Amino acid sequence: MIRFAVIALFIFLSVNTSAQLWVRYHYTPDELVREKLVKAGSGVKILNVSYHGSRNSIAYFNNNTPGFNIKRGILLSTGYARNVSAPNRTGNSGAPMGYPGDRDLSRLVNNRTNDAAVLSIEFISYADSVQFRYFFGSEEYPEYVNKGVNDVFAFFIRKSDEMEYQNLAQLKDGTPVAVDNINNQRNNEYYIPNTYFTGYDYHEMQDDPVNAYRSQEFTFDGFTTELVAATKVEPYVKYELKIAIADVGDDLYDSGVFLEQGSLEAPEFKKLAIHDVEWGLEKVQASFQDKIDLRYEQDTLVVTSHIGFEFNKHDISATYNEFLTQLAQIMNKTEGVVLNINGYTDSVGTDTYNFNLSRKRALSIANFLVNQGVARSRMKCNGLGSNEPIAPDSTEAGRAKNRRVEFHIIQSSEEVAF
Repeated sequence: MIRFAVIALFIFLSVNTSAQLWVRYHYTPDELVREKLVKAGSGVKILNVSYHGSRNSIAYFNNNTPGFNIKRGILLSTGYARNVSAPNRTGNSGAPMGYPGDRDLSRLVNNRTNDAAVLSIEFISYADSVQFRYFFGSEEYPEYVNKGVNDVFAFFIRKSDEMEYQNLAQLKDGTPVAVDNINNQRNNEYYIPNTYFTGYDYHEMQDDPVNAYRSQEFTFDGFTTELVAATKVEPYVKYELKIAIADVGDDLYDSGVFLEQGSLEAPEFKKLAIHDVEWGLEKVQASFQDKIDLRYEQDTLVVTSHIGFEFNKHDISATYNEFLTQLAQIMNKTEGVVLNINGYTDSVGTDTYNFNLSRKRALSIANFLVNQGVARSRMKCNGLGSNEPIAPDSTEAGRAKNRRVEFHIIQSSEEVAF
């Protein structure tokens, strides 16, 4: 029997060498979002990323421990993120970080918060919904259930031009995800206890091997099952997602939220040719710094060039040639999109003259693209004169910005007349 127990323990130790949870601080918050939380073809475009809190409270995790469905991703903690990777030997692990709380979280629980870790993501979705997967764990299980001082976390989302947030950290029935709402007594189908690590005990390994592995690697006393945060959004509209967690009342008993790698997506997203053009132009944009802007107006990709025309001229500046050549290459590789080329002038001169001059500017661009192999039938030229200025016409600098062209790139299965 002793020999058998030794063999079983050896098997346990051998298997457990790969059953590990490790945490790394190698990535910046921006890299964590762009390279880990979002994957290629997700239908979500990240615009900006910011983080407030201790740099030790955000990290990348990789979890090979049995009993967890989410294996890797981003960890936000109210303490040291690395401390989650340790045997669960006590029910009160935690560390004060010395950072302030978050106003929105404090308002949510009507209590003072501390040691907030807040990750803010500005994005647009190419479809009408977004979602991501996560789980929540805490040292406040089970002692502080229904004590009113639980750590708080939320996934706040709003349109960038609005004030009110919606919290996505909810169950399907609208119940907020929290220690008091998910535990061994309430909504227990979403709760997984993590018992204390008692050493390499043969009987424990035989009776519940998953728990034996988990208690050795994961320090929190309990955690939720995999959950999904999801909401409807307006496509091509800028949103802010604020992922936040904080201690409540004190700065002890750590908690953490684990975001699954690659799970931030637009689930109904269907890749369109217009997105291929956008992704190609984003690479080009880096070479032109502030001379080209990309934005969406509903389902139209608007490309604004800030390489202007000389006064009363429609000749293309030589500095524009490189961009137009690369635009032509992208167009030639991408079927199913068409270009509306809009020419503009400043306000000097009559309306009739300016409309004609602005159309000549659009035609100059079209002729250049034709010489690069883009079919004439894929372009439509418009002269809009001095309408829609992007800068005041009261100064020469402003007038120079208004002497421009814009490309409206539209998804289409039909070609348009030139």
